[in-house]
Amino acid sequence: GVDSIYTTVEVEDLSTAVKDKASDGKVINTWNVVYTGAQRLNTETWVDISDLTMTITPRSASSKFLITAVVNCGFDVDTHDGFVRLMRGSTVIGSTSSEAGATADLSGFGQVAGQQGLTGIIPRVITYLDTPNTAAPLTYHVEGRNQTDGKDMLINIRGAGGGNGSGAYDMHTTSQMTIMELRP
Repeated sequence: GVDSIYTTVEVEDLSTAVKDKASDGKVINTWNVVYTGAQRLNTETWVDISDLTMTITPRSASSKFLITAVVNCGFDVDTHDGFVRLMRGSTVIGSTSSEAGATADLSGFGQVAGQQGLTGIIPRVITYLDTPNTAAPLTYHVEGRNQTDGKDMLINIRGAGGGNGSGAYDMHTTSQMTIMELRP
């Protein structure tokens, strides 16, 4: 004495019946650059960090780009500061340039203090999801700058053990940038 109700559904084309969400956000391209050398940044202007530049062409204007950069920094004195920032062309991305009273010359995704950078190599890391909304070629690059002329921010080396003029450096690291293009 129990009534049963059954429904039969016939699907002829599953691709039109269910949206394929597995492709949303899928990585469709990956690029990586590694800087193995040592660089001294000794002016109060933003300069490119060697080899941390990539020019890429998006597959689609709606592509997104997941950018990860690791920049290993030292300093040749135990005072003063240096900064690193991520750029798309001439646009600062991934860090402030004006909020909370910050100025473009004193902000970035990472800051290294001389007190730490003289005796150690300090990694500065960013992971940033960029949505440029263009299919035109894009140039991503990492820049660095000092707070004070004549005091060197160092890339991939520390100040102690040679960084302040004595010659050989006792510690070396590498810095790198990876970009993944994601399908919208």
